[in-house]
Amino acid sequence: MIEPVEYRVLGPLEVDRNGTALDLGAPKQRTVLAMLLLDAGRVVSADRLLDAVWGDDHPPSAVASLQAYISNLRRILRDGNAVTSPIVRRVPGYLLDVHPDQIDLTLFRADADAAQAFVRAGEWTAAAEAAERALGRWRGEVLAELEDEQWVRQAATALDERRTECTEDLVTALLGAGRGTAALTLARELHEAQPLRERACWLAAVTRYRAGRTSEALDVLREHFRVLDTELGLDPGPTLRDLQAAILRQDPDLLAWPAEPNRAPATPGLVPPIASSSDRPAAVVTGEPIVGRTRELSEVDALLTDLRAGAGRWLLITGPAGIGKTRLAEEAVARWNGPVTRASCPDDDGVPPWWPIRQLLRSLGADPDTVLALPPDVDADAARYAVYERIQTLLVDATAAAPVLAFIDDVQWADATSLRFLTHLASTPDPHRLAVVVTVRDSAAGNADLPRLLAAAARRTGARRLPVPPLGPDEVAELVSTVSGETVAGREARELTDRTGGNPFFVSEYARLPREERATGELPLAVRSVLGRRLAGLDPSVVEVLRAAAVVGDPLDLGLLRAVTRLDADDLADRLDEAADERIIVPSSGSYAFAHGLLRDEVLAGLSPVRLQRLHARAAAALGPGGPTERLVRRAAHLVAAVPMVDVTDAFDACRAAALDAEQRWQSDSAAQWWGAALTAFAGLPAEARTEETRDDLVIARVTALARAGRGQTVLDVVDEALLDAVREGRTRSAGRLAGTLLRTTGSWPWATYGADPGPLLSRLAGVERRLADDPVAHVQVLSALAVGSFYDPDFSVPDLLSTRALELAERTGDPDALADALLARGLVISSIGARAEESIGVLDRLADLPHTQAPVDDVLRHGMLWLVEFLRGNLDAAEEHHRVGSQGSDLLRLPVSRVQFRWAEGTMAAWRGDLTTARSIYDHAYQLHRQTELYIGGAQYLSQLSVLFAQGRLAEASPPEEWTEDTEANPDVLDFTRAAVAAANGRVDELDELIASALGRNTRTWTTHSKLTLLGHLAVDAGLARHVPALLDRLTPLAGRIANIGQVGALGPIDLALARLHLLAGNVTAARDALASARALAERTGGALALEQCRRLEAEASASSASSGGRTS
Repeated sequence: MIEPVEYRVLGPLEVDRNGTALDLGAPKQRTVLAMLLLDAGRVVSADRLLDAVWGDDHPPSAVASLQAYISNLRRILRDGNAVTSPIVRRVPGYLLDVHPDQIDLTLFRADADAAQAFVRAGEWTAAAEAAERALGRWRGEVLAELEDEQWVRQAATALDERRTECTEDLVTALLGAGRGTAALTLARELHEAQPLRERACWLAAVTRYRAGRTSEALDVLREHFRVLDTELGLDPGPTLRDLQAAILRQDPDLLAWPAEPNRAPATPGLVPPIASSSDRPAAVVTGEPIVGRTRELSEVDALLTDLRAGAGRWLLITGPAGIGKTRLAEEAVARWNGPVTRASCPDDDGVPPWWPIRQLLRSLGADPDTVLALPPDVDADAARYAVYERIQTLLVDATAAAPVLAFIDDVQWADATSLRFLTHLASTPDPHRLAVVVTVRDSAAGNADLPRLLAAAARRTGARRLPVPPLGPDEVAELVSTVSGETVAGREARELTDRTGGNPFFVSEYARLPREERATGELPLAVRSVLGRRLAGLDPSVVEVLRAAAVVGDPLDLGLLRAVTRLDADDLADRLDEAADERIIVPSSGSYAFAHGLLRDEVLAGLSPVRLQRLHARAAAALGPGGPTERLVRRAAHLVAAVPMVDVTDAFDACRAAALDAEQRWQSDSAAQWWGAALTAFAGLPAEARTEETRDDLVIARVTALARAGRGQTVLDVVDEALLDAVREGRTRSAGRLAGTLLRTTGSWPWATYGADPGPLLSRLAGVERRLADDPVAHVQVLSALAVGSFYDPDFSVPDLLSTRALELAERTGDPDALADALLARGLVISSIGARAEESIGVLDRLADLPHTQAPVDDVLRHGMLWLVEFLRGNLDAAEEHHRVGSQGSDLLRLPVSRVQFRWAEGTMAAWRGDLTTARSIYDHAYQLHRQTELYIGGAQYLSQLSVLFAQGRLAEASPPEEWTEDTEANPDVLDFTRAAVAAANGRVDELDELIASALGRNTRTWTTHSKLTLLGHLAVDAGLARHVPALLDRLTPLAGRIANIGQVGALGPIDLALARLHLLAGNVTAARDALASARALAERTGGALALEQCRRLEAEASASSASSGGRTS
């Protein structure tokens, strides 16, 4: 914890830390600090400091002595618990960068301004309190031991004037508050100290008159007039003359003043003269001014204006590295006078999950470990959203008091967990008074979660995407002049613009080169040479510290950096201060961070691989084993980078510990990352430690983690690579285990998900399958995976025959795990096929009765498939039970993909019963969860909406959203639904006719086939396309008595309802009545409220049609 430090100049110079006065050293050293304090927050040039200490006659050693004083002061003022010093190097000198509340001078000014504002508003008690606070900060003359110095006298004159004004405001406030005696005493003292001051005289007279001392009041005025006349030869002003007349006639307004500040006095002279405030300092702005950026700053100002009005907004600042994204965001922070919470995302593999969110929580005063702790005994979705809700509650509470600005830097490097929360935050309307400023690098190699965040933020009302352009030659010249303090010729500015591409960071680095190097007129051949020359100008000991700091990572951990550098705290801090003077590092969160990632990269580039590994090894040794997540992750990252300077076994164990810790916290992306790192370390283990079983366990753990994170395509790529290695090395058992794992990666859906490219892996499996004749167990597992991967083959006989072969071969092996894989594969192939419902139940019952290794996971998948079967059959009680048990199992085993599928199913059951409000809410929740995975099928949300609109009889409104239409190329099966619905809604009968014919001509059987045919049947009747009736009846009649569910994501009513309408169109009234009766019985039995309403509407339509045709069917 940083101890409070107070700086005092209103009296003798003092610095107090936690109640103890600091020894500030010799008089000259104290003089340096005094000058910095008087201009706190502003750069004080080295020349001014030299003049203040030595006058006009500088000794030869003056510069070196000044640097020594600065170094000594930094040590004195540096908090023992922080690495940074408040004295910062800025061209052409130094500035004292402390919070205004730490300096008595700024506190005095703030209180005095507040008192004056309260006086003008007539808030007398508040004005008196503020003025008393302000005056109470004075302990004597300004910088008493230096009061004879010219620069101190100049500052003291202005401050004494402000002090007098504040005393006058206090007299006024005391009178207004009815404290006449106190006002009289203070006014007398003021007038005695300032006998020629007109306002002091005015107040001295009024307070006496208010105290009933009229003659004394008149004496004060007469004496003042006499002194002006005899000593100065001046006449009194009209204000005092008017006051004298008012006293003589006992004007009643004198007794009311100043209690009614908004009422104009009837008598002239009752408003005392007000001193000018033109000498007051402007707001202090630290750091270098921003150059150019007029358009961008107008966008920033618009954001802040909206925020002040209570409207939350998102601002996405984009551009290449060094273009000034962070500087522009910092300017937004500087222009915002309200609460700010901020975070940065370092480019560091060792950063733990939730890192930027942890920073935001700390700045809000919350404990990240408490807020981010997963609640016990809840499902995975509820756990995640409970954490989201905690964070949002903190934000709502923070914004209730005042609007808040949140700044997140370099979001392209944020971890997946944080990106998912930020996407959720961007997708929700609350909190209303939160503005989020995000910087993101162009062409950043981020994961799939980054585009989702950017898209979600861009969709918000009032969101702004702000690309930052390069600087022009004039702006480059201004920036160089600002940084170096020297004018740049136009030609040089144009050449520099061409060389640097107008990149402000590169321009600034050039400007910071030593003067003599810039004077040659030679521009660096490359930006990297500029950075290298900057570093070359530092003391080698400072560069060594910077290299260790680059390894430790931002922001710097002082304790860890001390262990790596093996320096004591003061020596380390001195070297960091020198680096900060050259703007290589900058203050950050009570420590330091590199001014730019490119600087950190350049520092690391100067290290040989061996030295880099040695530094990582020291960092890992200092961190030690065990500890919280952050320590585990950082130690693992350092050990991985330190190989071979450390025992590779230690790196392997650390990676595995980090992976297991991530799994415990449901952070599957992080777990997958560390299982991958463990695999890399495994390759370096001694031969006797590299067992085939351990390698398989690691690969399977990684695949499982990727699957739980919903990384569908990544799973396929990893399994493909591992299969290739296994085949090359003749490890058939490993190939079988991998194939068996693949079966369980996508819940109750086939692993060949839409949006992925299963082709290469299917080819690999087909090639492997032909080489496994001598290993029947592995052969079964590969056949099973191949069958499920072929689920979307246009010819359904392909997966059907493959899964049959796998089951027959498994039964001959006598291996229970192989048989379980084959049964699971068979269930995945047929459970969503309407005509195979009964067979599915038999297969899945066999799986339930079979003891095997993967039984717990398979039981969850089995309940997911049985939900599909029982809902299809109209057994909703059984479906609900499968949903309940399967959901619990997915939570217990932490299977988020299965949990998403059960969430969709929950929405479909609510919609079937007619509770559309609940259904939409659940569907939206499922959609948000599903989109966070690589398994999201473009259009799944559309299908759920289509099913709801169909149940309401509003199918014409089912137009696909833009989000889905962008994914149409990857979703041909789902595309059939929307094309048909849109064609029907727009009356394009010919197009609909072709679509129906195309669908009927295919032999594909997937989870959408029976619902798609049902929809096409209804649309064919609506359009009067009688030519398709025979084929549709032929395909749908075997499915009579079933529900037309679209997998778990929706339902299109009883299939019998479509059959009834088709029979009516064909003129078969008897068959139509039977089908309608069956549909109605199904709706009544299952509580299908909307389906029952559809049946009633059809009955009414049929009766009306029959009556109008005299009993004949039209």
